[in-house]
Amino acid sequence: MKFSSFQKFIQYVPELLASKKTQDNPDLLQNILVVEAFFILSAMAGLFLYHRLVKRKNRKTLEIRQTIRKRLVYYVKKKKRPDFKFITDNGWNKLPLILPVVESLDTKFKMDVQWLFVMDELLEQVLFPLAREYAMSPWWNRRNWALRCLTLSPRKKDETYFLNFLCDPSTHNRFGAIRPLLKVGSAYSLNVIVEVMEDENRHTQAVFLAMTKFGGDNFYEAIRERLKRELDPAAKRVCIDILSDSLEHSDLFLIKKSLFDHDKSLRLTALRCLGKFKLHHSTQLLISFLSDDMWEVRSLAAKFLGSRKAYQAIPLLVTNACDRNWWVRLNSIQALFDMGDSGRLALTTITKEKDKYAYEMLQYVKALREDKGEGELAITGTEDFTLPEEGKSTQLELLSNDSDEKKSA
Repeated sequence: MKFSSFQKFIQYVPELLASKKTQDNPDLLQNILVVEAFFILSAMAGLFLYHRLVKRKNRKTLEIRQTIRKRLVYYVKKKKRPDFKFITDNGWNKLPLILPVVESLDTKFKMDVQWLFVMDELLEQVLFPLAREYAMSPWWNRRNWALRCLTLSPRKKDETYFLNFLCDPSTHNRFGAIRPLLKVGSAYSLNVIVEVMEDENRHTQAVFLAMTKFGGDNFYEAIRERLKRELDPAAKRVCIDILSDSLEHSDLFLIKKSLFDHDKSLRLTALRCLGKFKLHHSTQLLISFLSDDMWEVRSLAAKFLGSRKAYQAIPLLVTNACDRNWWVRLNSIQALFDMGDSGRLALTTITKEKDKYAYEMLQYVKALREDKGEGELAITGTEDFTLPEEGKSTQLELLSNDSDEKKSA
């Protein structure tokens, strides 16, 4: 029987109790209520017992950690050679028991010489053997305990374990394996990091890129060497993303070929990296990309030119303000606003009669900036800007001057 509301069901209960089936079996309802009461009381008793057991276990764990902490602090302050038999004899040699104590003391004592000695002895005698066992566990939380332990003091001989963590199904473990690999990993490990980053989505890849900032000079040199010989667009894109946070003048000539690659994502990645260079040659390259066939390239080029106030790009930016693509128009007009009086004077050439879409975008950008508190953005002036025919630099001409620009840089 179907009920349209709970109220109708409640009204049906007296009818059910008064039905012939219930009258013929007077003990039926009583038995049902007894069984339901039994299960409810059993569940309540089980929850109460579980709560007491968990509370007792947590209290015992806290007492054990306090005992271990006092003994380790005693070894540090008295400058005595540590003896860890009290851990193994009492059966306390478990990572969840000891590791939180070691991590808190490591934060407290930092670079204390005696603490570093005590911690090193504890790691070698007790924790590292346990961590290497935990690292092979099918449970991700046990593998995480192992990673936390091995990361306290990375060893070259544990590189294999860190590589396994780098391919772990748990993203938390994959993120945690990058930093120790950057410290103790070989060239093979650095290449594995790049290959793993290729398979990640853009969200997790952003975390990987943030972790690679802890890499040293050797790591960045290895990435540059790989970029020189790499042919796969996805791998080249990852290498350029990594180098974008540690750029050198010579890197401009490494990424220049990628700027004209057939792969769209690689071109845009290289262009974002090019936008971080402040060299004159990079500005000329960005100006040349304002005439590119891809609207994404034209849009990014306009954005970067506005941020670096490249006044020589004003004529082309005015042209791109009337582009067919919405984003190109937006970034071009934004770039002209960023260039101050010169850019705003150039915007006076945009009229409703000349191009109604560019004019609507101009009014939109003005309103947007006024809402952000930039004040009244009056545009006055009648000067007409045209792109001079002489002195234009094409992309091929810029590429032919690589050697001269490299010497001057």
